[in-house]
Amino acid sequence: MGTNNFKLTPFFAGLTLAIAVFFCDWISKYFILSHFTASPKVIDITSFFNLILVWNKGISFSLLSSNSVYTPYLLSLLSLTIIIILFIWLAKEKNSYSALALGAIIGGASGNVFDRLYYGAVVDFLDFHISTWHWPAFNFADSAICLGVFVLILTSFHSVKDKK
Repeated sequence: MGTNNFKLTPFFAGLTLAIAVFFCDWISKYFILSHFTASPKVIDITSFFNLILVWNKGISFSLLSSNSVYTPYLLSLLSLTIIIILFIWLAKEKNSYSALALGAIIGGASGNVFDRLYYGAVVDFLDFHISTWHWPAFNFADSAICLGVFVLILTSFHSVKDKK
């Protein structure tokens, strides 16, 4: 019998992670929306972490937040443009870590675009705090985007070091 010569390419790995991130984000938001009937309802988990339903009509940290009916579409168009650029980058990427980072960013951005187009705002629900100081609420997609950007920065330092 022959051996399996299947090799996971960086593109396929990144694409697979993008799909996984999108579905994990969607499932987590579905769970939150099925357990929260109204905002703001808070479920205390620990002394520093709550679950809370927040509708983010802007981008990160509610920047560019607006009640305009066009805002979700404009932000989605911007995000989709960035996603297309990242897909082109992913298709050319040879480094597996960078490809996975791009996949995390693409999956997270896609999850937030879905929210904007379906709900008119992004569903945020993870609330970390120290005493009365709260970090802005975020979601699984936001976490994947931040982690992906962090890994891209690390891999860029590594590739600069290799070139020297």
